[in-house]
Amino acid sequence: MYRFDLALEHWGIPLVPYGKLGLDYALWSISNGNGDVPTDPTGGSGRGGTWGWHAAVGLSLVLDFLDPISAHQFDVESGVNHTHLFVELGHWDISGLGSANKLHVGDNTWLGGLLFEF
Repeated sequence: MYRFDLALEHWGIPLVPYGKLGLDYALWSISNGNGDVPTDPTGGSGRGGTWGWHAAVGLSLVLDFLDPISAHQFDVESGVNHTHLFVELGHWDISGLGSANKLHVGDNTWLGGLLFEF
């Protein structure tokens, strides 16, 4: 993950763009109506794992400017340097990294939340 916080540190602009890239391993399982995991005669199983990757871009708003005194106290007392409100767009491609006969999963999705920077 890389966060571009130069504008925040030098000029106090509370917008921080970021990007991230990573390697993933997804565990999965398939079951029948009784909760049993099926198998087939060739040795296949209804459970396993698949390798993949993900990438995301996002933007966070540093909330410290709303109440600088409380933000400073939060840092001193709890070690939280900054509090961010963020939104990001991510892509997950869990398809075996080119391997054949793997369960392919993944999606494009929006994510948002609150981030505490220690």
